[in-house]
This record gives sequence, C-alpha cells and structure tokens, in this order.
Amino acid sequence: MRVAAYQRLSAPDIEQASSLELLKHSWANRINRCRRYKCVGYYFDEGDSRAGFEKLMEAAENGQIDRIETKSAFDFIDNFGELISTVSRLNSLDPPVRVHFEVEDVTTGTAMWYHCVQFLMGYLESECGKSMERINARLTVRREREPCRI
Repeated sequence: MRVAAYQRLSAPDIEQASSLELLKHSWANRINRCRRYKCVGYYFDEGDSRAGFEKLMEAAENGQIDRIETKSAFDFIDNFGELISTVSRLNSLDPPVRVHFEVEDVTTGTAMWYHCVQFLMGYLESECGKSMERINARLTVRREREPCRI
C-alpha cells in the first residue's frame, strides 16, 4: 500500500533547518512500521499555505497514493464541511484513498469514521439550533425594548 504523510507546520517548526528532516524521519518510521506500507511522499504546508495539500490531492487523484497519514483532522482541513467534502472526494476515487488521523485514531472509510461523523453532525446541528434560539431571544428582547419606528 502506497502511503503519504501530510502535516501543516507552524512558523517556529520551519525556522529550524533540521525540523523538516526530523519530521520526514518521524513519518517514515511510523509508516514503515507496517510491512504492507511503502512511503511514497511527504507533503507539508506552513501556516495558511495549501500548496502541499494541493500537491497531495493531485497525487491521490492521479492514483499515486492509497492512504494518507496525518496528525489530526484539524491539521488536515480547516473546517468540518471542508473535511467531509475532501474525504468524500478521496472516497470517490477508484480505488478510494483513505486518510488516517493519528490524534483521533480514526481512518476514513471505516465504521468508526462514520460513527464519528454522525456524532459530530448531530452535535453541530444541536449547537446551530441553540445559537438560533439565542439569536431569536435577543431579537425578541430588543423588539420589546425598542418600539418600531416608522
């Protein structure tokens, strides 16, 4: 299985010349622990840059990668909607490309992944509902305090 590593780095991580080589070595050790895995690349971004991520996606879509290893879901993608969209894009490839999130210890395409997504969607839906209730309550109070002016 061809495995690539992706990680977003903060500016202090990049400032040390040896930092990138240490990260590559660390990822190689983690990936090569499994005999079925062959490390085929390292993709890194600094701060808000997404150039490494775009190269990773291009390699995946060109059939060069079977699995992506990354530190965490929020290291991989900035927001939940984009995460679901990107994972769906990778799952639609033939064969599908799976992503393993180390911190969360979950891999896309597994039952655990789908349970996590369902839980998060329920949580977000609940939070959105609560937010709308708070907004409506504030608007009601404001309307009561300030009579309508024509």
